[in-house]
Amino acid sequence: MVGSVFSINLSNFVYKDSSSVEKEIIQVGAPKQCRFLNAKNHPTERGVYVIFSPAVSDYSNKGTDGNGGKACIYVGEGNIKDRLYRHKYEKRFVQGIDYEVIYYIIEEQKDRKAVERILIKHYDPTFNKEGTSKVTQVGAHLNFAKNFNNAASELKEIFFDRHFRDKKNYGDLFDFSVVVARLLKDGYSFEDIDININKYHSEEYPIEKLADFCGFIEPETVVELLGL
Repeated sequence: MVGSVFSINLSNFVYKDSSSVEKEIIQVGAPKQCRFLNAKNHPTERGVYVIFSPAVSDYSNKGTDGNGGKACIYVGEGNIKDRLYRHKYEKRFVQGIDYEVIYYIIEEQKDRKAVERILIKHYDPTFNKEGTSKVTQVGAHLNFAKNFNNAASELKEIFFDRHFRDKKNYGDLFDFSVVVARLLKDGYSFEDIDININKYHSEEYPIEKLADFCGFIEPETVVELLGL
């Protein structure tokens, strides 16, 4: 910290832009980004972190994620790597969901606490204690998580379990939760994903067309290229 108290505009550290936010008194560096399940890239420093729905691409968004749930799931502070590790075993963070995370390195605890409170007020996250009852928000989040996991599991069954269960290298090529998150960010809904999966099951689509929708080449080509 340079000096004890000075003013900045909160929009400098609400990731992108938030013109509705007024000045606050903490100096914070530029935010960085990581994925919830990618533990090897979690920072060991102390700071403030914000966990978002995996469908969110605009991290200044304090509204919904476009699928009926809140964009922001949780705001926390402390040793970021340790805190994210603990969250993986808490029921509110549904297993298998690769949430988006942005974080700010802030060493001073009093500054972390202040920034944490500011961001909680700004984002109104689903799982923080402040504010009104979050029953509806939590229900929407759990419904999102159920749909998300179902879509990822069904795609995995189609492209991996049914065709290449014994081809472990193929399974390592694709993280189907990332495939679903990318489709949602591209503007597709769970209904769109279901329609494309159902077209494959009804034989209206060949597997190559479903693979193209998902953004990767069809499995026979992968196996041929890798010599599996």
